[in-house]
Amino acid sequence: MNDVVEFGERLVALGNQVNGWINNNVFILHTAAKLSEIASMDGLQQKPVLETIQKQYPWMYLVFTVGTDGINVARSDDVPLKDYSDRQYYKDVVRGKNLSWQTLIGKTSKKPALVLAVPIKSSDDETIGVMAAAMTVDDISKSIATWKTGNTGHAFLVDEKGYVVAHPNRQYVAKRENLNNHPLIANYRKKGWTTITTRFKTSNGQP
Repeated sequence: MNDVVEFGERLVALGNQVNGWINNNVFILHTAAKLSEIASMDGLQQKPVLETIQKQYPWMYLVFTVGTDGINVARSDDVPLKDYSDRQYYKDVVRGKNLSWQTLIGKTSKKPALVLAVPIKSSDDETIGVMAAAMTVDDISKSIATWKTGNTGHAFLVDEKGYVVAHPNRQYVAKRENLNNHPLIANYRKKGWTTITTRFKTSNGQP
């Protein structure tokens, strides 16, 4: 029983670490989105701010803004402006969400990435754009992929759609493997997204 309690406590600590990492990045974006330079929706005013944020937080390989039409307004690198109107995080924010995140293959990096996005608002609280940062999943992966307990215990992280964000098997991350059919994830969804402990067998029949 003590082993189970210790396992649970260690897993909760790992979850808190991931939550803290995400919350810190969200705080950075919300704070920046309130700056007058960003709220101007003028690319020339926005770019120096975006470059400064990227230098201060180098795991954000791209910090950028998007207009309500989905077109890139400014970015922290020198890559030509892009159309992000197909991205779910953009759609979520312009439809009223205060935060959206999406794991995807980056248009710039061509690698698995996590994008966090928040609204840019006018003085009368109208959404006039999207402030976003794209970051590699390496920082999250380092903590999760190396987490072990006992002889076989390990941790992995999936997004709300079941796609792998971090996993000891790097191929799962590179391919953005969907683990919705994994017994643990399937049971978690079935139980209503509440904390569970469940027994299951692996693909090779091991309990």
